[in-house]
Amino acid sequence: MACKVYVCQSNDCSEKGSASLLRDIEEMCVGSGIEVVVGSCLNHCGKGPNCEIQFSGKKAGKPKVVEGVRTFKATEQLVKKELGVDVNKLHRHVAELKYEARRDPKHEVRLQKIAGAFKVLGGEDAAARREARLAGDLFAMRAREVVGTDAAAAQKDAELAVATVSDFAGGYTALSLAQEAQHLWELALESAKKAIDIAHGGSDVKQAFQLQKRLEKKIKEIQLQEQKKREDERTAKEAEELKKKQAEEQSSRKDSKDGAKGTPGPAAAKAKARPGTSKSAGAKAKARAQKKAAARSAGAEEARRTATEDQAKAEAEAEEKARREEESRKKAEEERIQAEQEAADQEAKMAEAREAEARARQLKEAEETLARERKARERSTEAFRARVKAEKEKRRTSSWFACCAPEHTNKTVVTCSEGHQLKPRVSTAPVHTCAVCDKQMPVNSVVYSCVPCRYNECPDCYLHKLKDDEGADATQVAMAESAV
Repeated sequence: MACKVYVCQSNDCSEKGSASLLRDIEEMCVGSGIEVVVGSCLNHCGKGPNCEIQFSGKKAGKPKVVEGVRTFKATEQLVKKELGVDVNKLHRHVAELKYEARRDPKHEVRLQKIAGAFKVLGGEDAAARREARLAGDLFAMRAREVVGTDAAAAQKDAELAVATVSDFAGGYTALSLAQEAQHLWELALESAKKAIDIAHGGSDVKQAFQLQKRLEKKIKEIQLQEQKKREDERTAKEAEELKKKQAEEQSSRKDSKDGAKGTPGPAAAKAKARPGTSKSAGAKAKARAQKKAAARSAGAEEARRTATEDQAKAEAEAEEKARREEESRKKAEEERIQAEQEAADQEAKMAEAREAEARARQLKEAEETLARERKARERSTEAFRARVKAEKEKRRTSSWFACCAPEHTNKTVVTCSEGHQLKPRVSTAPVHTCAVCDKQMPVNSVVYSCVPCRYNECPDCYLHKLKDDEGADATQVAMAESAV
């Protein structure tokens, strides 16, 4: 039975554990061909967690909503009765332990439940050999449980899950979470993307998309920080070089002054003749260097600001594109559901019309059959009454009946269909059935029978015939009345 199950993830159902319910149903339906996906609000708020089942094939029609799947028993009934998935005793035991582990508020108890599930499967090694999918689910589940306290152990369990079950989206999602906790951003992003590629709308798709978005944002932040750090280092280096150059110029000016105090040469005399010339040149050089450094710093700041604006613009465009794609996807999904609903409604209307036509035809045939039986009964009754009347006329006019026949009485004699008189006897076995009302008479009860014809009547039908004051064929009358 091919179908798709939408598990509502709206606010009301999410507060009641619909995310865990999605995983429970998905894991119990592994290998059955049933697709379990994230669903939106089903307009049954307050009664959740709620699920919508959309059948395909011969059972395609109006989707069925199952409300209040709050317990493991309700989940099991949904999977068995509504989805038709047979869960064996071992898988049911493990599924119940996982169901409890996902909902227990204590971390230690959750880990104990997971360990108990491994024990039911014969240990981790035996589980990986015999029940690979169950073992992979448990490894991934334990990895998510310990990722906040021991990221290395979580990564080890996630790697075991991926190694145990090939193309397991849940294992790659758990591996991405463990790598993120260890700040292995690039590896975590790669694992999240692989989980998205493998998943087909199951419980890991939403978490993998969130992981991808978060990791891409983190990696971009790190890249911007590194770029800013490199720019700051370059600016500091340029400032250091400028400072060094200024120090060299000051040292040169100082040497020039010291030379002027000693034996002045022609250049010194010329410099002395033009006081302030060397000092003015040094100030100008320093101003030019400072101006260049300020220009470089302003250019770096402008480049950093432009890069930040471009990054923000790119992120906004990406978010807008993602939003449009999501809206387009939702619109297409709504149109598909509406088309399927219209087709199902049309099919239901056609089926109702066919059923109504069949009922009308059956009713007409039943009425015709009843009319024929009524006419036949009336003809038989009239014929028998004519025979009785003729017999009475014969008795009245015949001289033999007038003088030799025994005294006539008006007592009715009940007979079988061959005209033999019925006589009372005790039933010895529960095989005597009344030929008039089809009632089966118990052992040691009174039966009115014709043994040669194997004809039996119950006391009620027999007494009813005795009360027939018309003198008609009581057997035929009673049988016709019971047929009506």
